Amino acid sequence: MKKVIIKNSNRIVAILVSMVVLGCTKTLDLTPLDTISDASFWKTQSDFEKAANAFYASIPANNNGFIDLNADIASDFGQNTTSSGNGIVPQNDGGYDNAYTTIRGTSRLIENYELATDIQSETARYAGEARFFRAWAYLGLVGGYGDVPLITKVLDIDSEELQAPRSPRSEVMAFVMADLDWAIANLPEQNAISATETGRISKGAARALKVRAGLFEGTWAKFHGTGDPNAYLNAAISAAEEIISSGEYELYTADGTTESYRKLFLDGDESSEIILSRRYDEDLNVFSNITRWTNEGINSPTKQLADMYVCTDGLPISVSPLFEGYDT
Repeated sequence: MKKVIIKNSNRIVAILVSMVVLGCTKTLDLTPLDTISDASFWKTQSDFEKAANAFYASIPANNNGFIDLNADIASDFGQNTTSSGNGIVPQNDGGYDNAYTTIRGTSRLIENYELATDIQSETARYAGEARFFRAWAYLGLVGGYGDVPLITKVLDIDSEELQAPRSPRSEVMAFVMADLDWAIANLPEQNAISATETGRISKGAARALKVRAGLFEGTWAKFHGTGDPNAYLNAAISAAEEIISSGEYELYTADGTTESYRKLFLDGDESSEIILSRRYDEDLNVFSNITRWTNEGINSPTKQLADMYVCTDGLPISVSPLFEGYDT
């Protein structure tokens, strides 16, 4: 039988205790191996560009044309719940959720842009794109709900803002206009965007959204007696004048024929009339089904829509001498 002799047991105990203590000091806050983390991202211009690319999916797609079925300018195979008066307000709204998803993503990019002080000159453009999409998301929320929670930063599960009440629409719209002003100051002009980047947000697009936001909130304030309508209306006028004076946009004339309006929707996506469009690309497998829908009567224009068009003299058909009647 072998004997094991332990000498200086106190030293052995001390070593074991040291091993336990040292083992407990190892950090458990490790960089994830299966996802991109903030610790390893936001280092280059390319990182910010890739992050901004995700926001372009929020540009309304052609399937938003189904909203026209809620009015009298389009028809389907039959009535929908809105036109028949049988609509029921749902408990949830995907549009609401998607807007705040966009707001969180854009705020994340903006916060990391502010931290990346060494490359801000290279990445300001993408922070401008983020502010553009954040402003657009909030404009849609105010249009649908009026007062909404104003979230200006990335939240976590313990953030008090998760339980915050709705903010007044005036506060939200002021935030929208401030975001757009920042975007306009930092985005490139349309003519500075290369052919390979056609479709990215420009100063013109941000100005156009500011026109829309100013008209929307200005007319709301005027006819509902809230706030100063002139501040918003004048902002819309100024932004529109900046678009005009830029000289970058003009009506699409195609080959100078009367077919220019029709051709605009067929091959005019590269024309100077387009300020911003959702890009469809066969190579990227991004397609549109709108022609098929119209062909099959899924979302067809009505006579009411046709009657809303003015004649070439700019007058409605009810008064224009150019209107030839309904014979054809």
